[in-house]
Order: sequence, then structure tokens, then C-alpha cells
Amino acid sequence: MTSQEYVNIKQKEALKYIDAWDIKLNRLTNIEKENLLDMLNEQFPNYNKSLVEGVLQPAHENQPLENFAKSLYNDIDYYTNGQYRELYSVTNLGFIRRGSLEAGCVSIDDFNKPFEDKGYAILINIGLYYAINLLVKSIIVENLQNDWEQYKQDPLPLFDNALEIYLHHNTKVIENMKFDKFPTKIAKELNSVQANSTVRLMQFIALHEFGHVVNGDFGIMNLYHDSFLGKEINIISEHEKEFLADQFALKCLLDNDNNTLSKWGSFYTISFFLVWVSAIEKILNTKISTVHPDPIDRIWNLYDFMIETHEDKYNYKNWVKTT
Repeated sequence: MTSQEYVNIKQKEALKYIDAWDIKLNRLTNIEKENLLDMLNEQFPNYNKSLVEGVLQPAHENQPLENFAKSLYNDIDYYTNGQYRELYSVTNLGFIRRGSLEAGCVSIDDFNKPFEDKGYAILINIGLYYAINLLVKSIIVENLQNDWEQYKQDPLPLFDNALEIYLHHNTKVIENMKFDKFPTKIAKELNSVQANSTVRLMQFIALHEFGHVVNGDFGIMNLYHDSFLGKEINIISEHEKEFLADQFALKCLLDNDNNTLSKWGSFYTISFFLVWVSAIEKILNTKISTVHPDPIDRIWNLYDFMIETHEDKYNYKNWVKTT
């Protein structure tokens, strides 16, 4: 089978589980739809309007999810500046409709056979998207200032909501990722900030997986394959390859951003996500992924990569130390 066929099979298989999720929009109010439209119009360029329309007026219930996967797949080519077009053309990306948080890249099918197109499949569970939305909202509500300080909130409940997704695949908590209790004008702006940061994190994750493809990390791809099948993973240290995939992803984002503060903002958002992963591992007293290095080590590795070319004018080193 081809890698695209493999992605399709995995998506269909996920629907057999009771914790299978979709991006569902049928409970949105008109105001929420307007907010979402504003966010989507900002996220997608004009030539991609069909993706926006497909989210707001889906032909079928899975179309919003499929459109988001397509846009994320397009982003890989955009942020790598078409440099790896040959590899990109045989790489496919799809969301798996489950609440868990895994993301991985595979080069073989369930029978340990290479794909017919010698391609690669990037698989991301939709629970990761929801958890990231909640985490980003927790950052936003904690840091509201000036005229908006009156809407400031304790971020811990949202942090815990994201944890609920990982621990129990709790679909109810995703309602809390909305800004529906905020005035409409403020909600629109906060929705946009949330969308930018959420998409940036999803881009980092997709680019990280594509980094494994570019670097030819076939051993790690096969480990991810076993992980997705629920097999026990025994790993000899492959951490350096994970660090390099992180650096590949961050470099792609930095190279397409001319604003230094925005670049450090990307680092901060990625780091906050990794801090959350670290918190989960401490609570459970176990690693989420035996493939990846310690999340805090990943942050420091990315920090060292950042300061090679970008001065830390905003003292992010101190933030990492105190986290």
C-alpha cells in the first residue's frame, strides 16, 4: 500500500474506538462562527479559501479535520521553502481521531513492509490539537494586562483540562478552550492569538516529524510504528536524533520569521508545551514517550540552538531556569 492509503486506513481504524474524536462545529453560535471565520481568514492565505469554507460549511462531519490536516501538510512545504520537494511529495499527513497525544512518522505498514511509493506517513492524534488549544489559552488568560487585566484567570484549571485529555480522553473539557465568556470584541482578538500559537505548535510538531524524514531516521520511524500499534518499545539512545529533529523544526519556523521577538515567542510557546509534557511525566511517574529525551532537556537544547544566532534580550534563560 502507499503511505496515503496507510494514513486513510489508520484514520478509519481510529473510529472503532469509543474515544474517537472529531472537530465538530455544529454547536457553535453565530458569534462563535464569526470569531472562527476571523481566525481562519487570518490563518490561511487567499488562495486557500476553500479550506476555510470547508470548515465553516462542511460537506460531511470529518471535513474540518481533513482540511486542517491539508493545511498543516501545506505548511511543511512552505516552511521548508520547497527545499525537500521530492521527499515532501511522498510524505502524507493525517489526523487520527483519538484523544491521545501521540505524533509520529512511519516508513512501513502494519506488516513491516515499506510503502509502495517508498513514502512516509506522519500521524497526529487529534487530542494533541485540543490539548494545545487549552494550554495556549492558559498562557493567554494568565498574562492579560492593562485594560484586559480584569479578565485575567487562574491558568491551572485549563492546564488540568489538557491533562484530562491525556489521562481520560475527556471530550467535555474541550468546551473550555473557547473564549465564550469574554466580550465579543475581546474574544475575537484572543481567538486570533490562540489560533496563531496553536497552529505554530502544530507546525512545529509536523516539521519535527518531517525532520526525521529529511534526516533519514528510519530506526526511530520503526519505533514510532511499534508505538502506534501499542507494542512495547525498547530503545537504545536515539535522543540525539530527536534533538536534531527539534532543531530542524525550529529552524524552519525561524527562517520564515523576520521579527526577533516573534521568534522568541515561538520558542516560548514550544517550551511551555514541553513543560506541560514534563509535568504529566512527573504526575504519572513515567515517560509519555520512551523515544523522546526528557522534555526539559529538549527545551535547553532548543535554547542553545536559539542563542547561536539570536541574542536573548528577553531573558528566556531565566524563565527556563525558574520553570
